[in-house]
Amino acid sequence: MGDLVAREFPSIKHFTFLDRYLGEDTPLSIQPDGVLVDAVGRFTHLETFIYAFPTNQIQSSFSSPPLIGLVHQVVRALMDASPHLHQVAFMSERANTKVDLGRDTELVTYTRHADGDVREKDDLLSLESWKYLS
Repeated sequence: MGDLVAREFPSIKHFTFLDRYLGEDTPLSIQPDGVLVDAVGRFTHLETFIYAFPTNQIQSSFSSPPLIGLVHQVVRALMDASPHLHQVAFMSERANTKVDLGRDTELVTYTRHADGDVREKDDLLSLESWKYLS
């Protein structure tokens, strides 16, 4: 995913990946050392990355309290892999219950602050946010 898009669009700043994985192959690894982090790291100018989980992949546990630490590890790994990346968003548990994501679906959003700290943002991104980002 990342290699092809990064090669064809090297200066891309905002990227939304709607994962429609439906096969029997192994789904995209959402881990700090997984394929997603490696793919995002290929974008040298990326500022915003939005990832929408496949609708058949149960991700409600991804936003449950025991795994919040994993979310922060993944976000930190994504930001470490792509130096200009400062906003990362994932579907929230509420959005995961929808069969089809609406354009206004708000996503759990993380940002990297000037001090390097990664925190959840109050101002949430949506699948349409790229239209308003510089």
